[in-house]
Amino acid sequence: MSIEQSKPELPQASPSSLLGMLSRITVVALTSHLESMFNACDDLFFDLASRAKSNQDQNLYFESLREIRLRKSTIIADVGKIVADRFATIDRNARKPAKGQDKHQAPRPEDLELITQDQVEKDVLVTDMVSNARLDFQAELYQLHERMLQITSKRFELHANPFDPGQITAAFVSACEHADIELKILKLLYKQFDRDVLRLIADLYHRANQVLIDAHILPNLSPLSPRKAKKYDLPATPAAASPAAPAPNDESAGGIPVSSPEMQELAHLLGRLRSNGVRMPMFPNLPPAGTAGPPLARDELVSMLSEMQLQPAQQSSDGVTQPIDIRQAIDSIMSSRGQVSVGRADEDIINVVAMFFDIILDDRNLPIEIQALVSRLQLPILKVALKDRSFFTDRKHPARQLINEIARTSIGWESSSKDTQDALFIRLTELVEQVLQSADDQSGIFEKCLSDLMGFIERNEQRVAKVEKRTAEKAAADARTTKARDMVRHVLHERLEGKQLPAEITSFLVEDWQQFLQLVYLRQGKDSPEWIDAVQTVDDLVWSVQPHEDEKSRVRLERLLPDLDRRMAAGLEKTRSHADDARARLEVIREVQRKLLTPDSTPLPLEPLTPSQQEQITPQRSDEEKSWKEMTAVERQKVKYEALMYEFLKRVDDVPIGTWLLYDDLRRGATRRCKLSSRIDETRTFLFVNRVGVQVYEKPRKAFAYDMQMGHARIIEDTPLFDRTIERISSNLRKMAGDT
Repeated sequence: MSIEQSKPELPQASPSSLLGMLSRITVVALTSHLESMFNACDDLFFDLASRAKSNQDQNLYFESLREIRLRKSTIIADVGKIVADRFATIDRNARKPAKGQDKHQAPRPEDLELITQDQVEKDVLVTDMVSNARLDFQAELYQLHERMLQITSKRFELHANPFDPGQITAAFVSACEHADIELKILKLLYKQFDRDVLRLIADLYHRANQVLIDAHILPNLSPLSPRKAKKYDLPATPAAASPAAPAPNDESAGGIPVSSPEMQELAHLLGRLRSNGVRMPMFPNLPPAGTAGPPLARDELVSMLSEMQLQPAQQSSDGVTQPIDIRQAIDSIMSSRGQVSVGRADEDIINVVAMFFDIILDDRNLPIEIQALVSRLQLPILKVALKDRSFFTDRKHPARQLINEIARTSIGWESSSKDTQDALFIRLTELVEQVLQSADDQSGIFEKCLSDLMGFIERNEQRVAKVEKRTAEKAAADARTTKARDMVRHVLHERLEGKQLPAEITSFLVEDWQQFLQLVYLRQGKDSPEWIDAVQTVDDLVWSVQPHEDEKSRVRLERLLPDLDRRMAAGLEKTRSHADDARARLEVIREVQRKLLTPDSTPLPLEPLTPSQQEQITPQRSDEEKSWKEMTAVERQKVKYEALMYEFLKRVDDVPIGTWLLYDDLRRGATRRCKLSSRIDETRTFLFVNRVGVQVYEKPRKAFAYDMQMGHARIIEDTPLFDRTIERISSNLRKMAGDT
């Protein structure tokens, strides 16, 4: 049932009646879209089950399909109820936050630790869906929101509007919570919701705006031009298409195989653009298929491309040789053969491959030099795509894998350190040249080059893994040493600060016993009996040199000193102190102890810590412990943003080991490519290395979170280059189709 068919009679234009009408319109529209979505899910899961690679996956899809069918009516009803409730309570919600909630209150770190990785994945997917829908329909939402503010008693934020994609998506997510659906299936369901519901609500927004305009609510806002919804009504499988639908490889189907969802969408979009008379901007001078006489035969086209591929590379003004690209090749063919056209299927393939390399040259995840290197493969890849249709559908096709592996192994390559990384760049250049120099057996040459590259990568990664392991081990050891030093300094500072002791005792504790304490902490830990005994030795030694007038204290001192001497001697033997030096230092202490036991002896001279000793036992202060005046400008800026930090603290904790990032080095004015190698628990720091395993940065957790928040650290997308580029092509075509 369409929205227009469900159009109710316009009541008296009171705020409550208008809100009621908007609520009914929304529930009816969402119900209709959800019904269509679940019908599409049947085809989707049947297709996935039929193509499953294992019985386990097949059973998962069928069981999920049964569960979704059982829950379908409940989910639709729950979504309608939640949305209706939000319309009914919009005034009450606008007056004050819910009890116990503070919209400005940042989440507590202990709460964030309860969030699972599964929840993070779902949140990221939902956030992307909502952001895209808000961007697509921002004009409609703005006008709808402004008009709704006129009929409610209190103001409310745009994102709190029941029409907001975030509110609609939250209703669907909440309705799905009680269904027994695995994360993998739930993500597919969310994507289907994005395609069949969120992207089709433009008609709902136009209808709601019109209802308010008819009720004379801000009728003079600039009118919105009707737009075509960005519909993703693709068949789940070729077999699911109507009987009249063309076969996947038929010329009228567009030439793009549709045995995968991504290719289905690509073929569908190309067909829509063609039917609407839209020409691809890549080749505006290429005559449309069938308009310039018989189209050029595919074999002849491939043969002509092979001849051009073997032509000497052109030299640019900067002395760099560049092989001919697709545009130059097509222009050359047209100039030599006149106004020829190609078949519709071949035209689609040429356009898709050209768009593919255009996007690669704009892919910021790749170093510029690697972009240029991959772009040299334009003609060989085009020939493979024309000759072998499995290129678009087979993820293990050697040409696709070669492109993906070049991008993957180059993710950390930097031209700034080219001298130490030339082996990689030289090898990649050699492989690209091998492909360019072979014009006959394209599939074979790609397979050979892929095999060579995989062998090179395996040997290189083995070397890098060893270096990275040593780097991580050294960093972890340094972190443990730093933590041990800080703990020992804290113990001594707590016991010696403000005390006046004999100079010999102070020197022993600061110079000698501090080393032993650090050694015990590193080897045994702070909960060990050895550590407790070593700290007790400090307390006993400090107590022993205090004045003791009463008999009970002197008796204890006489019993304590021999045992104290034994403990100090045993401790010094375990340090790196030279044996003779250790004995000499102990003799000094023993002389002090003899004076302590001598009746009526001259009191020992007491002295405060020297500045040097004070510095040796003062713990290093963290940024959080510094006063505002002591902070640098950067540290003060971090404090200002502390309220927004919790989200990014959670985010950095969720960054997987092995993730590559673009990290801005503000001091040097450069951007480095580095990989998160390890987390060091002792100091809560993150270790980053370059592609050869050498340490680049060591960032405290809060500093890393701050850099992520400020955009100084950006995760490099590591999905296969071919897949993400095809998705961007589809995205660009969607925009073109939406504008027609």
